[in-house]
Amino acid sequence: MTVVLSRRFSTASLTFLVVMLTTAVLCLVVAGTAQAHSALVSSTPSDGSSTSEIPTEIVLEFNEDIQNIGNEIVVVDSEGTSVTDGEMVVDGPIVTQPIGVGAPGAYTVTWRVVSLDGHPISGEFSYELQVPQTVEATETTEASQEPTTETTDAATTETSVAPSSVDAEEDDTASGLGAAAPIAIGLAVLALVVVVVLVVRRRRAR
Repeated sequence: MTVVLSRRFSTASLTFLVVMLTTAVLCLVVAGTAQAHSALVSSTPSDGSSTSEIPTEIVLEFNEDIQNIGNEIVVVDSEGTSVTDGEMVVDGPIVTQPIGVGAPGAYTVTWRVVSLDGHPISGEFSYELQVPQTVEATETTEASQEPTTETTDAATTETSVAPSSVDAEEDDTASGLGAAAPIAIGLAVLALVVVVVLVVRRRRAR
């Protein structure tokens, strides 16, 4: 009777151990999947920057390659009119969207890309286009001098190149869990097989 109870206790302990190990592995897999999404490293123009040089494209750089499918970058002026013009180009972690020439003012960039793991991420940032200003001095004519004109170019504010991180908003948490589903099923099946084998061996050993 003592031997039977000892065997049952051992089988229950092994089963509990297998279940705990499987749960721990699944937690690590799900956590790793949730943290594996792409992240925006920098943008040109950068978020919150001001420039007097009219940009002809929006450039986004991510920490890993981006899939060339389902991506979108929309640029609108302060009136909500889109200035997006041309086909987007994806080159590894670099995404480039051509834009048309717009009037001075505030611009908002809304983007959505697909990570290497298939998970879509999105974000938004803004920049300001300033008016280039020049000051021309009046021409003066004197009998003993030739007319001279002085032109002073106003100082321009260059676009900051410092990388700015934009918090990516995950569109669908379920897709991250879906990526770990095959691994979870495989581990569960493996755990079940181990338990069955242990039980069968102990019954034969009686």
